[in-house]
Amino acid sequence: MPPNPLFQVGDLLHHRYLLQQPLGQAGIRQTWLALDLASHSFGWLWRSPRLNTLPWLNTLKLLTFGRSPQWVTIKLLAFSPQLQWSDFKRFEKEADVLQTLHHPRIPRYHHRFEIPEQSGGLTWFALVQEFVPGHSLADLLAQSKTFNEAIAQKIAQDVLQILIYLQESQPPILHRDIKPSNLILGQAGETYLIDFGVAQTDSASLDMTLTIVGSSGYAPLEQYWGKAVPASDLYGLGATLIHLLSGRPPQDALQGESHLWAESLPISAGFQRWLERMTHAMPEKRYLTAREALDSLQTLDQVVSERSLFSLKSKSVSASRLKRYHSEDGLALQIPSGQSHLWSQLQRSSQTAKLSWSRLGLWSLTLWSFVIVPTLMISSLLNSEKQTLFFWEFQLLCSLNILTVFILYLWDLSVNHLEKTHLAFSGEQYEIIKTVLGVKFFQKQGNNQDILGVFPHPKQGFYQVSLNTKDKIYFFGKDLQANEADSLVKEIRTWLQNHPS
Repeated sequence: MPPNPLFQVGDLLHHRYLLQQPLGQAGIRQTWLALDLASHSFGWLWRSPRLNTLPWLNTLKLLTFGRSPQWVTIKLLAFSPQLQWSDFKRFEKEADVLQTLHHPRIPRYHHRFEIPEQSGGLTWFALVQEFVPGHSLADLLAQSKTFNEAIAQKIAQDVLQILIYLQESQPPILHRDIKPSNLILGQAGETYLIDFGVAQTDSASLDMTLTIVGSSGYAPLEQYWGKAVPASDLYGLGATLIHLLSGRPPQDALQGESHLWAESLPISAGFQRWLERMTHAMPEKRYLTAREALDSLQTLDQVVSERSLFSLKSKSVSASRLKRYHSEDGLALQIPSGQSHLWSQLQRSSQTAKLSWSRLGLWSLTLWSFVIVPTLMISSLLNSEKQTLFFWEFQLLCSLNILTVFILYLWDLSVNHLEKTHLAFSGEQYEIIKTVLGVKFFQKQGNNQDILGVFPHPKQGFYQVSLNTKDKIYFFGKDLQANEADSLVKEIRTWLQNHPS
């Protein structure tokens, strides 16, 4: 019989951890969300075992003091007849590994302790680590959330950055259990890696493990044979991404004929080839390291936004701004480039809490030129009894400052706003022409067979579209809304598919 759930909301563990909400209960394992009262700056009152046993005092301290204690996750393991030695070793292993890791996308280790025998006669082991608000990818899949290529690439980049840190640590670390339930999608779209219970850290035996570890469908064959290499974690990541894109577990999606999973997925050919290499059955045919896999992924050059999670959301904007001309053998598009750069930077910085150095510089320049400089000019006029040469030089410099910045903003708002891109496909050729006020300033021609793909690019609330060719990537449409970019990409892809070179 599994142990009874002895712990309840409001219980205080180790005289400092106030249980708030159960996150998971499975027999001898429990996971809780808790408040670390000792992390509070109220001082000894939070650390006093005697005072912390008074529930009414804990509530009073939480209500009366300004800064809240730190949220943590507590994993509990019962020492019961059902406990396997491998479970206990995995629990201890995770604590040992977490103490050595310092990465922003890996929950930090805080504490571990034992809880003496409770009324049920069981001793519990506890592991405390940083709480990451968000949902596991497994939970999102269970809720039928959909993932597109842009989201999958963003998750891949985040996880590969973590794996680079692990693989380049001394000694190197293999996670060996990359799967949706061990990846947490944070509130801002960032991805965290959790559960290091089966991590391999012994550099002397990095290329050979004696225990079969991993999860069915996400673990490569070499792990079932008792061998794990850095490319093993890449297989787990690739299988996870295929699950996100297809909605099918990898043991179903990757069975049968080679990679039929890709036929029904709206992903680019380049990303498909990248996933096929990540999930190759032979480890030597995969990317050898996470750094190599990330470098290859970045060459696909599909930029993604952390803000776009599960669908493209935009205002209801008509796509009539995109002028089209169709013929039996041709497609011509006129795309407004539209968005000013300087002015949009100022607008966005006023709408977001994050202020970059570039936006701070623009705000400073604007404030100096249109507020401080005119104030200095007026002040010097009112207070100067004698109009000396220095006085006129000062007035001239101030006037030039204002005039220069004014022209800069006027140019930015007018000329950039009037830039247009003409994109035409006919026969086996494509042509890109960019104009300002009808004057051509850029022209490029090429063969359709050199086109690798067409992709939308979320960028600070707007969208661009890129035409990826073998020699270069061309961007157009600076201020497209999501529906405009999506419509444009689909239209170009459809035409290219119906008119193969």
